[in-house]
Amino acid sequence: MRTDHGFLVGLPEHGHIVVDDMVLDDDGLWGSDGETLLRHAARSGVLRVVCPVPEPERRRTVAGLGLSVAETWWHKDLDGVHAPRERGGAGERLDVDSAEAILVCAPPVYAPGGPVVMVRSAPSTSALRAVEQEATRRGCVVAVASAKPGIGPPPDMLEASGYTMTTEFFEGSARL
Repeated sequence: MRTDHGFLVGLPEHGHIVVDDMVLDDDGLWGSDGETLLRHAARSGVLRVVCPVPEPERRRTVAGLGLSVAETWWHKDLDGVHAPRERGGAGERLDVDSAEAILVCAPPVYAPGGPVVMVRSAPSTSALRAVEQEATRRGCVVAVASAKPGIGPPPDMLEASGYTMTTEFFEGSARL
């Protein structure tokens, strides 16, 4: 979808219209063109909108349409100085010290220099560290932790462990 000053990329997935990217000519257009694009996408179904933390105007517009944060992603570079003793493959699960994670390939646009570990749950700081160590051993260079309200590693634990929140995912039916 596009307007004269921007566009939106959205695809149907798991009962949502996932808005993966939006670009506007100027941040001042979020309240007009940005809102118009999102309202148009919302006519097709419930939205799931990716909001990178460095884009506060996008976040304000999405929240203003009545969507709420359903998930956050937290990022940490892993110590990739050592050659991996064992190369992990995409889709491989890591169940370490009561934590759950999966190895994934990052999209080429991000090119982190190796595989990524996606942390789904970690009940403690020590469990999170154990997953990071095992992921590094398998060649991972980045850890991404997914936190949903009441599910996944708590945000305060992630922050204390050196993670930075990079992305918020908003979901809901937009007020039309």
